[in-house]
Amino acid sequence: EAIIGRAIDSRKLAADAALQLQGARVLVAEDNELNQQVVGEILQSVGVAVTFANNGREAVAAVLDG
Repeated sequence: EAIIGRAIDSRKLAADAALQLQGARVLVAEDNELNQQVVGEILQSVGVAVTFANNGREAVAAVLDG
């Protein structure tokens, strides 16, 4: 019973977190294309607008460019 309660609590926490992220803009610095795809799909599935940079230099440039 305690395990089921924790699983339900975890799902509620995840759903609450997803709601808080909806509409957020996130810059992901990641050089691996597969990782970009996985992260992008997860974030976009909860309503996050994702921008990718292939490295830290590109990420800094993206932030400076607005």
